[in-house]
Amino acid sequence: MSNYLLESVSRIARKVASAQGVDLYHVELSGRNLRVLIDKETGVPLASCVQFSRALSDELDRADMIGQRYLLEVSSPGVERRLYRPSDYAAAAGRHVVVRTDTQTVEGTLVRANDKGIAVSSGTKDECPETIVDYGEIRSARVKVSDAELFSKQKEQNA
Repeated sequence: MSNYLLESVSRIARKVASAQGVDLYHVELSGRNLRVLIDKETGVPLASCVQFSRALSDELDRADMIGQRYLLEVSSPGVERRLYRPSDYAAAAGRHVVVRTDTQTVEGTLVRANDKGIAVSSGTKDECPETIVDYGEIRSARVKVSDAELFSKQKEQNA
């Protein structure tokens, strides 16, 4: 997908997301699959994904910009979400992350993110210094949720 086409689709998706009260998290095209991730502070129920998918599909068909058949997939980024933009990393500060580069895998607490890169700590400051990774080096990154963290959140929601 060309950058222009990706930006055009993203612009339409942002407009639909705004109208539906959700945030656009990520847009990507792989082959004929158009994948759109939406988010909301309180979580994204399946019904919101369905509603967003129908509205986005209508808008994309009306704009007729993709020019080929495509499969639209709409979902939430989930609790172990991938991180794409500096703002995603900033929002994940304080969380446990796994970051892969061409030469290493860094796992630990995302200490900070700025416009150049991130700092990840694999232990206490006395045990392990921070690992600094520039955004250009990152091949993939995601939040990693422990079972204890996941189950404690479920208990809070059920209380």
